[in-house]
Amino acid sequence: RFIGLFPAMQAIARSFVFAMMAMFWGVVTIFALLLIFSILAVELVYPHSRELTNTRPWCQEAFGSVQAAFLYFFQTMLVGDSWGD
Repeated sequence: RFIGLFPAMQAIARSFVFAMMAMFWGVVTIFALLLIFSILAVELVYPHSRELTNTRPWCQEAFGSVQAAFLYFFQTMLVGDSWGD
């Protein structure tokens, strides 16, 4: 009600709502892509890491399940490096 008295405040509030909607859908898109890449990593990387004998154990742990791969990719994206290493 208070915002309706000032047209400039109304425009700012509307722009804020639209910006929040765009950020929400951006985050949803990022998480969807992370999930897709996690599934692909588990299906493509994990079988090869099991066959190799000289791989590090973190590779088998990180790509052993979709949840672990998702967490690994999220940590890598957020910090730029693995938190565990």
